[in-house]
Amino acid sequence: GMSVATLKKVFLISSVIPGIATHEFQNDFHKFYTPHDASYHGNDTLCLVDDGFMRPQAECDTDWSLGCMSRAVCYTLDHDTGMLDLAWEFEFPDELNGSPLNASVLDNELYNMNGGSLRKIGENDWSLS
Repeated sequence: GMSVATLKKVFLISSVIPGIATHEFQNDFHKFYTPHDASYHGNDTLCLVDDGFMRPQAECDTDWSLGCMSRAVCYTLDHDTGMLDLAWEFEFPDELNGSPLNASVLDNELYNMNGGSLRKIGENDWSLS
């Protein structure tokens, strides 16, 4: 993300390229894969759709693999510690809440091959499509 006022980098997040990120994930299960529709909110919250393609825990390496999982996620950027905290996530049908992933659980999860959006529609309400 960049500051509109200064045009300087405020943060850079990556799940797959070591050494370039300004913030680190708490663990591998919080990482995103093939993200899109990112939005940044004034309370240092970054939200996006995590398509999940190439998620290593699921061996999701083709568009039709069992074990692929998509989700909507929001992270809080802690600039003091340099950590990226998973603040909220939505998966269907199971709510995993940042827990370890395994293939048997992921085989049942919704997978979005391409597209989707996450929009804030109220103080604490979101629309995922």
